[in-house]
Amino acid sequence: MKAAVFDIDGTLIDSIDFWRNLGKNYLISQGISPRDDLYQAMETLTVAEGISYMKKEYKIGKTSLQIKEELDELLFSYYKNDAKLKPYVIEVIKTLKSKNIRLAIASVIDEELVFSILDRYGIYDYFEFVQTSENTNLSKDNGEFFKLLPKRLNIKPDQIFLFEDSLHCMEAAKMAGLNVVAIEDNYAKKDLEKIIEFADIYLKDFKKLIKFIK
Repeated sequence: MKAAVFDIDGTLIDSIDFWRNLGKNYLISQGISPRDDLYQAMETLTVAEGISYMKKEYKIGKTSLQIKEELDELLFSYYKNDAKLKPYVIEVIKTLKSKNIRLAIASVIDEELVFSILDRYGIYDYFEFVQTSENTNLSKDNGEFFKLLPKRLNIKPDQIFLFEDSLHCMEAAKMAGLNVVAIEDNYAKKDLEKIIEFADIYLKDFKKLIKFIK
């Protein structure tokens, strides 16, 4: 392993409940009753795509910019103040860095949100770059998203280990030739059997990883 690339939501932090309810809570605040399939429909979309989806499907009488500004207030407040890293994440990051393993982030969320939580915990500068769906214009379940990582790191795909909780993203990463380390998350338990079978390494938490890399 020459590089370790980490997803944020569901991997480094427990945020799935927040995201699961974000669209629903926003629609309710606008006096709109959301359908039961809202989260599933928006799960792999970028923020911009999610806004377009809600605006079209629920006929929201606001501009996309207005909706984004209102959602941004909720998002920044959460990542800046409330989001918490999973146990042992900081120790894993610092240990990998001490071993000269290159570190990066691959996430659906905006880079500013990534910065707000990692900087709060004092580990933002450990990462070389933050690759997101927003700054690449690529959905994270698209193999092209992950093909950018070897180019940016200037190393072979099989020297990169991706830490991820979403099966769809794991599949896209494997298509790009990356190694996949699955991190257990409550939301992904519906795909647990497939994830265990598909991943190169499966971890219930980061504690076991510390023993492996030390």
